[in-house]
Amino acid sequence: MFPLLAVVSILCWLSGKLISGTLHSPKLLENHRFADVFNGFQYAGAYSCADFQVPSHEVRLEPFPERFWAKKCYVFHLPAAVSVNTPELFIRRLRQNGVELVRYPRTETDLVYPAEGGPLFRIDFCNEGRSGSILALQGMHAAQHADVWQPDDYILWFARKR
Repeated sequence: MFPLLAVVSILCWLSGKLISGTLHSPKLLENHRFADVFNGFQYAGAYSCADFQVPSHEVRLEPFPERFWAKKCYVFHLPAAVSVNTPELFIRRLRQNGVELVRYPRTETDLVYPAEGGPLFRIDFCNEGRSGSILALQGMHAAQHADVWQPDDYILWFARKR
């Protein structure tokens, strides 16, 4: 019994060090934060994008990225069965993970409601000197799997380091 307890203690200590920032690289901590922010969403891939325009894409499910590169659109989908206020969810999770919010929807007038899906929104943030955005955009996959996925694409994007 003692060896199992020792292993559990060591794992707890290591996970605490990882989360507290004393035994990790900055990229690992960033990945941990955003894995928490997008918990419950399905990662669908990274795309080169200009002006946040993600090309039409298949709904493919991929493992969460190990690293976030600047100027890429990381696309996430939300299962159709999930009913949640996504702007509030992202704002709450970003704050819980210590990410500074720069600009975000504060009232209903800051949201856009298209004929299908929505609301569409943009949240700008700063994380340890690196700025980025989370956007909800009308997805290019809506007709493909409407019974499985909500019609919106949730985009995570990072600018270059300041």
